[in-house]
Amino acid sequence: MKDVIGDIDRPLEQPLRYLVPHPATWRDYSCCPWAKTVIAIDPETDTPVVCPVTCKRWGCEYCAVRKIRKLAFLTNGAAPNRWIRLGVQPRNYQSPRQAWEQTSPMIPEWRRIMKKKLGCELEYLRVTELHRSGYPHYHALLRSSFLPVAIVNQTWADLTALPFPKDIPIEAAAHDLGTRRYDVKKLLAEIDRKPPKPDPNKPKPTPDQIKAARIRRAWNDCTGSAFNYIAKIDSSFSSFRYLVKYLTKLHRIEWTERHVSYSRDFFRAEDREKLAFPERSIVERSDEHPWLYLSRRYDRDTVGADDNGCYHLNQLFCGTPKDMDRSDVGLPFLPEKTEPPPPPKRQTSAFDADGPADAELHATSYYDGDF
Repeated sequence: MKDVIGDIDRPLEQPLRYLVPHPATWRDYSCCPWAKTVIAIDPETDTPVVCPVTCKRWGCEYCAVRKIRKLAFLTNGAAPNRWIRLGVQPRNYQSPRQAWEQTSPMIPEWRRIMKKKLGCELEYLRVTELHRSGYPHYHALLRSSFLPVAIVNQTWADLTALPFPKDIPIEAAAHDLGTRRYDVKKLLAEIDRKPPKPDPNKPKPTPDQIKAARIRRAWNDCTGSAFNYIAKIDSSFSSFRYLVKYLTKLHRIEWTERHVSYSRDFFRAEDREKLAFPERSIVERSDEHPWLYLSRRYDRDTVGADDNGCYHLNQLFCGTPKDMDRSDVGLPFLPEKTEPPPPPKRQTSAFDADGPADAELHATSYYDGDF
């Protein structure tokens, strides 16, 4: 099975557009500025093809749009039936980055514990979103049976030290509001316009209890650490639009490129196959951008361009390339690398949170794919 996002996108069956790869030609085309080049042999035509190997980063506008389209297509076929919002407690972390690094690995662990407790199917697609305070929280589309809200909240709270709203001290809440420079009076005035409905089965709250509830609610709205929410997806809820809305809001987070993750069986195998590209025999690899590669070698030839950014050639190049640089084809210069990039961080084990407190922590493996 090919991965959903491969080095080369699967060509669409659309007629080719023919062009001459002169430097001025690229003004009417778009591509990933950090793409590299692979020259391969197309198995259908037995001719060479120049394929861009894009950076696939969310911070790249070209790659982000393509990733959103693929995710939306796969999610629509996955048919999720629930969505959930998992909050983060900012007071437990020194920075938004630390909050993300410590809580994002807990989502697959939360899924594992929930499956163990309830004995049901639970597949997810998680999207990171930043609150106005800069701290992350997570939206997830689920495919599962009924999930009791109390178990959902308690399990996530145990993993992330997220207190329930009733456990938040009023003084700490008011201090956090003042520290983050929010207009407390304005927030409380907004809450007063939509007072909660009184419960006839409970005694009438005192003025101090009402004031405490208002401050907690305002604090939760400001910091993004509100109670977790879960709802069922029905015909009136479009998971396709829901996913696209949050992805288009977050093309760049300065401390991570891993905006999305998903469980192993969330996407359907048949949908993955539709996005898989045919195998091609690779002839050459180059660190040059495809536009620069073509302009230096085929500036007088006619090449065919498909809708996935691949360029179909008549023959392989023989000779000496012309002397050009990235600026000649309208590309920014790449920053110099002073040290090798750190290896990609992928956690492959988590701790069993269901065991006794004095027992050894047992490593459990899980799969958490990411885009």
